[in-house]
Amino acid sequence: MGKRLCFHPVFWGVLATLAVLSLALWIGFQADCDSEGVCQTKFSTFLAARPNEIGDTLAGFAGALAFVWIIVTVWLQSQELGEQRKELELTRKEFQKMAEAQDSQVEILKSQNKVLVEEQRLRIEQYWGAEAGKLKKVLKDAVIEVLGGRQEVLFGVGESTELVLLNHAQKKYSRGRDIIESDVHDLLSNLESALNSLVDGEAIKPPIRCKALESMYSVLCQHRDALGRASKSTQLEGRLEQLTKLIDSIGRKLDPAP
Repeated sequence: MGKRLCFHPVFWGVLATLAVLSLALWIGFQADCDSEGVCQTKFSTFLAARPNEIGDTLAGFAGALAFVWIIVTVWLQSQELGEQRKELELTRKEFQKMAEAQDSQVEILKSQNKVLVEEQRLRIEQYWGAEAGKLKKVLKDAVIEVLGGRQEVLFGVGESTELVLLNHAQKKYSRGRDIIESDVHDLLSNLESALNSLVDGEAIKPPIRCKALESMYSVLCQHRDALGRASKSTQLEGRLEQLTKLIDSIGRKLDPAP
């Protein structure tokens, strides 16, 4: 506390003021002798002087004191400016720290957002993978019904016929259990071969209409769409590319009219 007081401008201003006043008192009590040998203090001479001389003397001392306190004032302002600069520097550092913290928070939020987006993508892919699995079972039953059942097929202009597509397929099944245990992709390929055999042999001419075939084709398209939204591994496992080609092949043979 005492050390800080010693460096305070007001402290030195008070000391300088006391020094000026002490000097004035010392000068005032000095003896002043005239030519006749009569001596008196300068303070007495000052009091007996003319008003303009008293004013000049007081102005001199007042000017000295004013000069001292002008220096003190400038010194105080200099210290205040220095403190302000320090505060501004501290404020700048705090803002810099806040900016760095905000940048870190932004990076954390970006990372969290990426994780959330990835989790959402995985959930969507899992959902559509599960939907594709459900539709695959429905599709298999529909293909078996189209292949093994007796279907009424409409084609041309008012022409129709009843047939079992399995009889025209490339692969035959010796037992009913064989067709049930077959993979859905093999069944679809066999269905495509049966349709190609009928069309190439001109037994029927496209476009054709068959309720069971159209229903199966609708499920096949739904299954393909669900696979398209599933993960890449699920798409490869579900043979998405092969299904797309089958859809195009069967779709060209079906009547587009409702």
